Formats: sequence, C-alpha cells, structure tokens
Amino acid sequence: MHLSAKKLLLSGFIFVLLLAIPITVYLVKQQQTTQSSAVAATTLSFSPTSPSVKLGQNTDLDIFVDPSNTNAISYIKIILSYDSTKLATASGGVKINSWTVSDGTTFTPSLAKAVEYTPNAISFAINLGTNPQNLISTKTKIATVTFNTIAPTEQDVPTQVIFANQTQVLSAGQNVVNVLSSSAPANITVTQDTPSSTPTLTPTVTPTIIALTPTPISTSSGSASESAQLSSGELICESLTVDPNTLGTAPFSVNLTAVGSSSSSAITKVSFDFGDSNTQDVTDAGGVGTDAVSVLVSHTYATSGTFSAKATLTDEDGNVTNNGCSATILVGQASTVSSTPTEAAPSPLPPTGPTGSIIAVGALGALLFLIGAVVLLAL
Repeated sequence: MHLSAKKLLLSGFIFVLLLAIPITVYLVKQQQTTQSSAVAATTLSFSPTSPSVKLGQNTDLDIFVDPSNTNAISYIKIILSYDSTKLATASGGVKINSWTVSDGTTFTPSLAKAVEYTPNAISFAINLGTNPQNLISTKTKIATVTFNTIAPTEQDVPTQVIFANQTQVLSAGQNVVNVLSSSAPANITVTQDTPSSTPTLTPTVTPTIIALTPTPISTSSGSASESAQLSSGELICESLTVDPNTLGTAPFSVNLTAVGSSSSSAITKVSFDFGDSNTQDVTDAGGVGTDAVSVLVSHTYATSGTFSAKATLTDEDGNVTNNGCSATILVGQASTVSSTPTEAAPSPLPPTGPTGSIIAVGALGALLFLIGAVVLLAL
C-alpha cells in the first residue's frame, strides 16, 4: 500500500506528539517530587516531653524525627544542650535505635560522627545511605539518651534539654538541603524526697576553759585587698551564649553558657545575673575548681522586657572578672513578638514552579499538536 507524503508527515507528527506527552508528564512529576522533598517540614522531639524524676535517678529521653510524609531523610546531625548543674550523662549515654524498613528487614544506621560528650552538650550524626527503602519519611525513633539527675529543680521551673542551633536534618537526592522546620525541648522536673522530721537528742556539753597567752605578731605595711588585685588577662570570662535564641515570648526558657579561664589559679564560682532580679551561683559543675570552665544554666523569663544577662567568674584568690561577658535577651508578649522555634536554619530551597526545560517540552508538545491538527484538516 502506497502512503502519500502528507500521511507520512502526519504519522511522524503523531508519533512525536505521543512521545512528548509522557516525557512532559514524567518531568513535571519528578520536579514536584524534588520540590516536595526540599520543603522544610521535618520536626525533632523527645518522648516523654515533660518527665518528673526523683533526685539521683536516671531518665531516658527517646529522640524522634518526623518528616510528616513530606521529606525523605538521609542524614541527621544531633546536638543536645543541657544544664550540667542539674543533669549528667549516665552510663550508656546515647543508644542508636534500629527500625523496620519497607521490605520487613531491620535497619541500623551507621554513625557518621561518633558520640561526643562535653560538659554541657552531646553530639552525634547518623547516615542512612542512599537506598530509598532505608530513608526516613514517617515519624521514627532514632536514638535514646540517658541522663542522671544530680540536683533538684526549682518549683515550676524544669530544666531543659534542647536541640541546639547546629542540629541538621538533610534530605536525600540531588538537592540536599536542611529540611528541619522546628524542634521541641524536653522539660525535666527533678524532685527531692522530703525526709520526715526525727527528734534529735542534744547532749549537754561542759565547756573547758583554756587560758591562752597572746603573742604579738608583726605586720607589714599595705592591705590584703591590694595584694588580691588582679593583673590584666589572668581571669577572663570569654563568652556568654544563649540557646536556642535571644528572642522569644513570655514565658521564655533559655540555656546560658559561660566560658572562661584563669592563668594563675582555679576558678571557684561562676555567677549568673539574668537581668530580671534573679541570680544563680554555680560552684560544682562545668569545670569549676579548675582553671577553665564552661558552665550552662537554664532560666525562664516569666515577663516581657529587654534583659541584660551577665556572667561573672571568681577564683580561689577572691579575684572577680570585670570584663564584659553579657547577652541581651528580648522577651515580648505573644501578641507582639513572634518566637522562632526553629533550631537550625534551613538551607535555601530551590525555586518552585516549572523549570525552563519543562516549559520548553510542554510548548513543543503544544506546537506539534497544532501542526498535526492543521495537517489533518488539510488531508
């Protein structure tokens, strides 16, 4: 059967048109998938969120990541910040969890960064690889961290464990971005049993009088206060940092970390002035008793205002830092200040909407369709 040139041309246009339509649909679907995986929709949380623990006991906090069925997670970097005057890492510390994947097998992620313990923080990172079935897309428990309670908390003021600003949750695929949208802290209340009162017998003591002969002691000129004067640079408060941020709404809970050092004697006390008429002295945590300290405390600002928090170091000779080591914290009412719960700032996301290549393929398909229609009418 002989085909005319017009029919051959029409058949060619129809073939190209049928080929262009599925290609266009596939590219659009792929871009929608990529854009969906790049949207910051993942949250981090603890369970339980508000445990109450007796002094001296351990508490386990499960760490959950929830991509909200939107993101596909391939890498997670966790940095936890806590108050070392109230909590200490217990035996076992961090335990990485395993979970069941889509094919029914048990998957255990590899440690991309070994667990590291510092006086006020715990950090580690896990890598899920590139196998799609191992990626996290639903709420999953990734690890458990155990703390030991070493000091009671104040009434109605729990101590917090938070995800620090450097925490990251990265998506899979070619466009690897941080898709962490927000995180929630754990609020731990540490209670102390009140012992029952028991009558105490007080023995009668007969004092013994001893006659002492005073011996004069010669003194040199000058005063003790002058000898305790600090030479410049010996005792330094190096920094005062605030986590998760310095802006929030009342009641606003923060962790403050003071870092300092002494070149001549041990640091015996770190004093915090939160700027709202509340103060706290730390004498037994964060390196206090050595020549270098990193002390973290938790504090809640109950009212709105601008507060200037300050840290002061004291050494065993009675010297006190006089250099600036402060931070300004802005606390507003819920109606006037928008708090930022996000711990890690997501990386820039790719632009939404169809790309140039998809538009070009779509335009080509439409053009071929019009040409084919014209040819068909001409036959």
